[in-house]
Amino acid sequence: MAPLLLPPQDTSQTLDEVRRMLLVLQPDCVTDAYDSALAQLRTQQLFDSLEPANDEVNFASAGFEAILKQARTPASYCGCIVYGLGLKNPTDTQSRVAASLIYAVARAYESAAQNDSDPADFVKGNLSIEQDSVARRNWLFRNNDTSFEQRQMDTIFATARITGQKADSLSERHPNAHHVIVWSRGYAFAVDVVGKTFHQLQHAVEDIEATSRALPMLSTSVAWMSSNLDRSDWHTLRTGRLSDQTECFRTLEAGIITIALEDYDAASDTTSWMEDLKMNQRSLNRYGDLTTGIVVYKNGLAGMFFDHIGVDGGIAYTVTESLSMEATALLRKFRETKAEALKTPSAFKPIPFPNPLISSDYPHSPQTMPVKLLHLKFQNLTPYPLRLHAFMSLTLHLALLKTFNSFQSHLVLEPTSMRHFQNGRVVTTYSQTRESYNLVRLLLDSFSDNHSVGNVTCDYKTIKQHVQLFLSARNAAIKLRKTGACVGNHFSLIRSAVSKISQTDENASFVTRVWTDALDGAGLCYLTGYDETFSGAVSAAMGSVFMGQQLSVMYVGYGSVIIAGSGRYREHLEELCSAFEWAHSTVAQVLSE
Repeated sequence: MAPLLLPPQDTSQTLDEVRRMLLVLQPDCVTDAYDSALAQLRTQQLFDSLEPANDEVNFASAGFEAILKQARTPASYCGCIVYGLGLKNPTDTQSRVAASLIYAVARAYESAAQNDSDPADFVKGNLSIEQDSVARRNWLFRNNDTSFEQRQMDTIFATARITGQKADSLSERHPNAHHVIVWSRGYAFAVDVVGKTFHQLQHAVEDIEATSRALPMLSTSVAWMSSNLDRSDWHTLRTGRLSDQTECFRTLEAGIITIALEDYDAASDTTSWMEDLKMNQRSLNRYGDLTTGIVVYKNGLAGMFFDHIGVDGGIAYTVTESLSMEATALLRKFRETKAEALKTPSAFKPIPFPNPLISSDYPHSPQTMPVKLLHLKFQNLTPYPLRLHAFMSLTLHLALLKTFNSFQSHLVLEPTSMRHFQNGRVVTTYSQTRESYNLVRLLLDSFSDNHSVGNVTCDYKTIKQHVQLFLSARNAAIKLRKTGACVGNHFSLIRSAVSKISQTDENASFVTRVWTDALDGAGLCYLTGYDETFSGAVSAAMGSVFMGQQLSVMYVGYGSVIIAGSGRYREHLEELCSAFEWAHSTVAQVLSE
C-alpha cells in the first residue's frame, strides 16, 4: 500500500492545540477575552491563506530542516546525533574494528541486492546507486520496518552539508561514490571500497595510520574546523583561504561516509565518552560535513554521528544498530577462524589540504561549549506496566516539576512517526497535558521529602486513576499528530500574520501579548529514545542540541539515559539529573504497587 498524501493543515486544529498548550503552561491566560479576541480574528479571514498546500514536502519537517540549516553554531553539537556502539571485545584492534565497519557500510551501500543474511559472505554484484536504492534499504533494515521515508534513506550515504554564509544546504546524493574518507592525525585519505575484502580494508587502514604517523604533527585540520568553527566562519574560510582546494572538497563530499581514527582511547565512563563523541574538542579527525560518520578509538571502541538535517533519529539509530551488528558478526567470524590474509598493497589516496597554511589563523584550541551532558545508568531493567516511551515521558515531567516546581517555560516535545505519509519525517508532539501535570503534582506531593514509595497513607487507587487519565490524554495528543495536524510551523505563520496587524487591531494586540507571555522564552525539552536493544549493538545515544535553551533526554531501554542541556538546563543539569533519577525510581515503584 502506497503511503498517504499529507493532509492540508487545519487552522482550527492548530489553534485548538495551541490553546491546550496554553492551558498547561499558563492556564490563567486562557480567558473568555482571549477566546473572544481569537474568534474575532477568525471572522476576518486572516488565516485562510496560511494553510500550507498538500505538496511533496512534509511542512513540519521542512521547517525543522530550515532551523538547522540556518544555525550558525558549530556542527559538532548543533544538529548532530551520536551513538556509542557495543563493540567491546578487547582482542579487536582499532584497525580491525574500523575495517569491519567500513566493510559493513560498503556492503550495505554497494551490494544490497544479494540480500543474504551472512554478514561475512563476500558480495558478488556491483549495482549503481540508482539501481540498488530499494534493495539497499531493504538489506539495511531487513530486520526492521522498511517503510522509512525514501528521501532520508537517500541522504544516509554520499551526501554532504554545504556551508553558506547565512544558511547551509544539503547536497544531492553523489551518483558515483565509491570511496570513504578516512582521517588520521588530521590528514585525510580516500579509500576505494568497491569490491574490497575485509583484509584489504584492514591493510588500508593500517597503511593510513603508518603514513599519517610519518607526516608532520598538525596543530589543526580541515576536519576539526568543519566541526568546531562557527558555520559562517567555516564558510568564509572555505570560500577564501581554501578556495583553491575545490578538488579536495569534491573528493570529501563524494565520500560515502567519513571515518575518524583517533590516536587516544575512548573514556571508560559513558559520560566522558559520549561527550567526546558529541563535542570532539580533542579530535583532529571529525569531519562534520558528511551526513554519516564513524569514530574508532585507539582501544577499539567505536561510535557513530549523523547530521540531523537530512536524517531523523529513528533512521540514524537503525543504521547504527544494523551496521554494528554486521561488524560484530564479521569480527567474531575472523576471531573464530583466525584467518589472516597475506599482506597486499592497499589502495588509498591522500587528500592534500594545505593544513600548515591555515593553522595560524584557526588554531586548534578548546572552547567553552554551551552544552553539558551526563549519563544515567539504571540497574533495574524490569519492564513496567507503562510502555517505555510513556514511562520516560512521565519520568521527565516529574523531574521537571521537582526541579523547577512548575511546567511554565518548559515545552516537552516527543517524536511522532509520520512514515505512513509520503515524505513523512518524524514530527513532534507536545506531550504535556493538564492530566500529566495533575499526576506528577500528586506524585511529588505524595513521595518527595518526608514520604517514600510504599507509604500506606498514600492513595494508590487515586494515583492509578490519574495514570490512566495521563495515558488517555497523551495518546490523544499523539493521535492528533498522526492525522497530519502540524502545529509548529503552521502556528508560526498564524502568529506572524497576527503580529503584523497588532499595532492597529486591538484583538490582534491582545492575542499576540498572550502568546508572547506564555510561549516566548520557553525552553525546549526534547525527549526521545529507543526500546531495549537485545543485540547490545548500541550502548548509549545523545540527540542534537540546537537551541540556546534546550534539554535533550535520549534513552536506550529503561536503563541508559543521556541528559544534555544548554542555557538554564546546563546551569541546573546536576539538579535535573538527580531529580530524574528520583523520578525514575518513584514512577517504577509506584507502577509496581
